[in-house]
Amino acid sequence: MATLRTAHHGVTVTDLQSVQRAFNAVGFTHQSVGGVLAWSVDMPESARWMHAQMEPAFGDFRSLVLENPTTHQQLFLIETAAHLRQARASDVPFQSDLTIVVPVNDSPMEAYQQMRAQARELSFSEPRPIDARNGIEALIDSQRYLLTNETSSPTPYAILHYHPDTFASLQRTFESKLGVHLEELPEVSPGARRFVFADMAARVEIEVCSETPIATAQVGKRYPGANYLRLTDIDLDHVALQVGDPVVPLVPPTVASGEWQWCFPIAHNAGYVYGPCDELIEIYDRNVVYDASPPYCPEMESANLQGSS
Repeated sequence: MATLRTAHHGVTVTDLQSVQRAFNAVGFTHQSVGGVLAWSVDMPESARWMHAQMEPAFGDFRSLVLENPTTHQQLFLIETAAHLRQARASDVPFQSDLTIVVPVNDSPMEAYQQMRAQARELSFSEPRPIDARNGIEALIDSQRYLLTNETSSPTPYAILHYHPDTFASLQRTFESKLGVHLEELPEVSPGARRFVFADMAARVEIEVCSETPIATAQVGKRYPGANYLRLTDIDLDHVALQVGDPVVPLVPPTVASGEWQWCFPIAHNAGYVYGPCDELIEIYDRNVVYDASPPYCPEMESANLQGSS
């Protein structure tokens, strides 16, 4: 039986194997591969359709799912064609980017050093202590990760970043279009408001800060470290009514329109939707029983992971 992983985060990378080695060093194992170069005659039609949809924006991309069999956190890594990548213009997360919180078995600093030793060709920023969240923060291949200790902070999650000029109206559209409730949390960073998607198995926080830069529409989500997030417990019937019918042809990934619209429409109780600020959000229905692999990213029990015992 397939089991949905609620902590599932998509990341654009420059070097698939190097990022894989870095996360192998802290307990993530190889699960499945995909991308244009992995097409085969026996690939499910839904997967072939998804890859055909992504290829114009990503080129001959490759992808890989890693999972930590202890925390069940998943990273969906997508290595895009180099000539289609944009340079990342800021070391801090852009609006609608994620900081990915990764619990590790060792001390966060030891885990960082192990990752860096196993992937010396990757870019690593110097780690910065984040005492309020019991961890250290670093850019790895342009993606911001927050490494925390599994014992004191065992839950993997993501932090979605917004600028305050955008967030007031965006909060209303999140609640109206997706039918979710955002609950305000105590402040952990000076000058930054903090929210969480309430009543949801997937933990996703929102941080609203005036220092969060906004990428231009021309850049879109084509830079290393661009990503998508997963939300669960969504009323997909409500979303379908609010977002409307898919526009055909569908908008290629990474191209923002300023509106809510489908990237991959609902199939088998799941879908991908674009938000108005370049968010790409994978949504799963609140009433689904996951007795088969979802259509876009197969979920497997950790015992079936390659390399796990």
